[in-house]
Amino acid sequence: MDHVDVRRGSSPAEFRRWFSTHSDRIRSVMAPLGVGAALLTAASSAAQARDGRRPGPASLAAAAATAGVVAITLTVNEPANHQFTGGALTDVETEELLRRWDSWHRVRVGLGVLAAVAATVAVTGPDHSRRGRRP
Repeated sequence: MDHVDVRRGSSPAEFRRWFSTHSDRIRSVMAPLGVGAALLTAASSAAQARDGRRPGPASLAAAAATAGVVAITLTVNEPANHQFTGGALTDVETEELLRRWDSWHRVRVGLGVLAAVAATVAVTGPDHSRRGRRP
């Protein structure tokens, strides 16, 4: 894969060209992952409510972390992505925006990992075998 990293010697202009070339392909992979995670979280919450169960701590953590991923994506990363491809940024603006994007992306990845781990615990945790049974 052709990778350009402005922090490792590539110019901001090279980064903007690379990102403009590849952003649609990146989005075509990332958007379904994000939408899928959000839909699965919502479906899990709906199933718990339907069964009359209160969500456990792991389910709540998964839902909160997923909401954080979605919020950061929609309010920080996607607007920055559009700026990278918009053609109006200077090199200095590109570097500043990329630093901000990267910082928030790291938070987003951490929340994504937390969501995946918490969801796994919620589904496979020690009391999972009792969840489907009514007293």
